[in-house]
Amino acid sequence: MPGRRKAPRRREERQAFPVEARVLTLAREVAAIAAAPDPPRTRRDHALAKIAAAFSEDRELASLLLAAWHRARTDDALALALAWVREQLRASLQEILEAGARTGAIRKDPEPAVLAWVLLAGCEALLREAPGGGVAPTADVLRALARLTEA
Repeated sequence: MPGRRKAPRRREERQAFPVEARVLTLAREVAAIAAAPDPPRTRRDHALAKIAAAFSEDRELASLLLAAWHRARTDDALALALAWVREQLRASLQEILEAGARTGAIRKDPEPAVLAWVLLAGCEALLREAPGGGVAPTADVLRALARLTEA
C-alpha cells in the first residue's frame, strides 16, 4: 500500500553498565560534598578521601573499573559512559578548587581545571595499588595531592 508510513522507531533506553552505575553513585556523593557549605579546603579533603576510599578500598569497584577501561578500548559506548562519569568527578573537584581559588585558599596556577584533573588522576592511580597503599600509604598520597593545591 503506497499510503502507509512506517511507524517511527522507538528509542531504546540504554541500560547502564554496572561500573557506570557504581561510579555515578560516587560522582553524586562527591557532587554533594562540592555543594556543601564547608570551607573549600575541607570540601577538597572530603572529596579526595571519598574518591580515594572508593578507588583504593572497594576492591569490587576497582576490579570493575580496571576491566571496564580495558574493554572500553574496543567498546565505544562503554568508553563514552566511563568518560562521562569521570568528567562528573573531575567537574566536582574543579568546583571545589574554584571556590578555594576565589577565597585565596587554593592556588590559581595551574588553573582549577588542571588541578582537578591531577587530583583525579592521582586517585585513579590508587586502583593499581594494594589496599591501603603500596610503598606510600593512601593517607600520605592524599596529603601530597592536597598540598599540590595549596595557595
